[in-house]
Amino acid sequence: MNEPIIGIISSRKVDKENVFKNQTCFNNNYFKMVVLSGGIPLGIVFPDGKFIEEELEICDGFIFQGGSIIESCQLEAMDYAIKNKKPILGICLGMQTMVAYEWFKNNFDEDAKYLIEYENKFLSKVDGHNNVDPFMISDIDKSKHEVFLDKNSILYNIYNDEIINVPSVHNYSVNKNVFDSSSFFKITGKSSDKIVEVIESRDPNYWAVGVQFHPELEEFNLILFKEFVSQCKKRQFDNK
Repeated sequence: MNEPIIGIISSRKVDKENVFKNQTCFNNNYFKMVVLSGGIPLGIVFPDGKFIEEELEICDGFIFQGGSIIESCQLEAMDYAIKNKKPILGICLGMQTMVAYEWFKNNFDEDAKYLIEYENKFLSKVDGHNNVDPFMISDIDKSKHEVFLDKNSILYNIYNDEIINVPSVHNYSVNKNVFDSSSFFKITGKSSDKIVEVIESRDPNYWAVGVQFHPELEEFNLILFKEFVSQCKKRQFDNK
């Protein structure tokens, strides 16, 4: 069996005047964790924010990485992954993209400004979760806090613990009113100040996990990536 191909969804820095600052961005840590977990990382880019489904078809699962802005092309990629039952691991902004999908799933709009104007419906500014700014890996311990996991969660089964101590660097948190009993995702982990830190698929047959913290910063969290890649490989096998 071939190693699973893991699509890593890019973030972008948009500057239409200065072409050298108009960039597609990736964090190398995601690629490293995928390789160490037995997968093949593949950067997924959307030039000018244009969604390209053909890129996603060759992937067995997706990592939605951190960044600063949720764009409509990322939501379309999320929609593709979910409709095709391809495993998802959303990290920081990636988890917030999962929440945006929950909010907009019945009303996608191609204009990214629509997302920016209405993001206060599903995100709120939060203090105390970006204690190291700018973030330096040498200060990682200063960024850590405890996350309390639901015992009936994917992450609890991975870490075999109700409490994990993780680096968390973000300026926005998820609004809890996005979720109810009919939501596609459910909340399965929170910090001590009740910030949503983990969401997961309600469907027990579909592997999708979003974390507000940054597991890619520590090899201790390789167990999360290994389980994700394992799920992608399982789907690859099941669809042969």
